[in-house]
Amino acid sequence: MNLAKGGRLRLLGVTVVLLTFAAGLSAGAVLFRELHDGEREVARAEAERRRLDCPRERTPEEIRRRNLRGYHDLGLTDEQTDQLLATLDRNRPLIDSIARRSRAPVDSAIDRTRREIRAILTPEQGAELDRRRAERRRADSVRQEEWRRRCDEQNGSPPRAGGPPNGQRGR
Repeated sequence: MNLAKGGRLRLLGVTVVLLTFAAGLSAGAVLFRELHDGEREVARAEAERRRLDCPRERTPEEIRRRNLRGYHDLGLTDEQTDQLLATLDRNRPLIDSIARRSRAPVDSAIDRTRREIRAILTPEQGAELDRRRAERRRADSVRQEEWRRRCDEQNGSPPRAGGPPNGQRGR
């Protein structure tokens, strides 16, 4: 009889330990998910804040220092830093020139693709596509106006034409 009672107590003890472990595991999973969701929400809010931030003009020195971001942890000497900045300064006009010129081929490829797609669509589908594009342009216009208003408020500037740079919806 003692053996049966001892076996039941042992089984009860193991069951309590397993249930405690399961409860802790569940609580930990819920806590982890809540913390992870909170971090994700904070990251999402930060991305939205950055998207709505108005760009400001950076000084040439800020631009030069920003270009060093990928090199700061290499332990560069002052001489190496100066040489690196000189190299970046020397090559920046070429890089900017190529970036400006490459926009035309991209625009041309987009136009060509749109013409080919238009040829595939029925007249009704083409009309619907036109309606959707017009709606998207109207929505973009509203977003750009809101962006300009927000930037003007931040900068204390009078209203101005244009929207986010390069058609972006913020940074």
